Amino acid sequence: MSVLPLKCGYQPYAWGKPGDVSTVASLVGESDASKRYAELWIGTHPSKPAVVAADPDTTLASLLEKDSKGTLGEQHVGEFGAKVPFLLKVLSIDKALSIQAHPVKSHAEQLHAKDPAHYPDDNHKPELVVALTPFQALCCFRPLAEVKAFVAEIPALKNLLPNSHGLSGASDKESLRAALGDLYAQPASAVQAAIDAHKAVLLNAAPNGDVQQLPGLADRVFLRVESEFPGDVGAWMVYILNIVEMKPGDGLFMAPNEPHSYLQGDCVEIMAASDNVVRAGLTPKFKDVDVLLEMLTYRTDALEGVSYKADPSNPAQRYAPPEWCTEFALTAVRLGGGTTQADMPALPSAALGVVVDGSVVLNGTTLPRGST
Repeated sequence: MSVLPLKCGYQPYAWGKPGDVSTVASLVGESDASKRYAELWIGTHPSKPAVVAADPDTTLASLLEKDSKGTLGEQHVGEFGAKVPFLLKVLSIDKALSIQAHPVKSHAEQLHAKDPAHYPDDNHKPELVVALTPFQALCCFRPLAEVKAFVAEIPALKNLLPNSHGLSGASDKESLRAALGDLYAQPASAVQAAIDAHKAVLLNAAPNGDVQQLPGLADRVFLRVESEFPGDVGAWMVYILNIVEMKPGDGLFMAPNEPHSYLQGDCVEIMAASDNVVRAGLTPKFKDVDVLLEMLTYRTDALEGVSYKADPSNPAQRYAPPEWCTEFALTAVRLGGGTTQADMPALPSAALGVVVDGSVVLNGTTLPRGST
């Protein structure tokens, strides 16, 4: 296996961390606290294509096209063509990303045909994240009993569900679908009034006025997220979706049609090569609420099958998505503590990687931190 060092670019999105605390910034050798460093992109995406480090005029995409079968293998080219079917990223998140979900392939094709301006390709976008720091996300629906308890305990939320606050549909799906339809149908004035009322209750209950001492995690997250997106109806989703708190090395797979939002922390992310995102809150970008509400699974047990726990005993831990997702898998190599080397699993094609800490020797090539 030969090693080809790359030079990769980053995205300065507003939700990224300042340069003095951003993993992305440190990986690209910068530390400007006045700038935001959100995502390091490693791949062939035309918006931020990787280039060969020794020859910046040569993109990785053009290099692969010259000898696709030699670099990627015949099986890969037969399935995906002369391209990398995934994008590898490092994310540094200071402010919540949008409430969103990604369509299945057939739905992506329909959305692209109907609205190519907002859905620029016809591919699905499953994604997988592995935490580099303590990491927080919203993912999948809570058990219905938990949602019911929050609605019963929070008068402001109950008032936003005039037709569905009992969550007493014939099934969990029917109950949650009706509740979200109610919630997102409320006018902005009603949402703002409810937010103001709930904030007043929480601030009054905070010991010594310190909201970080509130016992309820969802309440603390609600206040933080609402402060980032004042008046946004998406803030109420912290009481409807699971709040997932991950330790470094823990992973999470985002399946199609499952709602999620990354809230805080640094991670490695890998996804199918697509820009298709259906949003419904916590963003100034285009929101397609009706499409999102129609496409969601409303499963209350989906989180059980999409979580991975760090395995410190395994120096080369593989995070494999479900079998239907053939575009990618992720392996985290962790050395140290007496472990100085790891055997990589056999790869069916070329691989992309990033050194996020320390340095590593790969097939005789020394790669310092930040190498891609």
